[in-house]
Amino acid sequence: MREWKQKRLHQLQNVEKPIAEPKLELTAEEKLAKLNKLFGAWKNQPDLTEIFAEIDQQRHTYQGRSLDSIDNQDNG
Repeated sequence: MREWKQKRLHQLQNVEKPIAEPKLELTAEEKLAKLNKLFGAWKNQPDLTEIFAEIDQQRHTYQGRSLDSIDNQDNG
């Protein structure tokens, strides 16, 4: 048990260490170019179009679960 506690303490100490932030000095234009490249990765992907079309169709057809109305319950 003691070994487990030491191992866990070591893991937690590693988590608490600050994460070094990258030192990139980018201009506004370079930042925009990186963002456009990232967002462009999802363009023209038929698989995604099909997936979202199916989600949209299911969203419109799902009526939720049926609930018993208080008016329809037997108070017997």
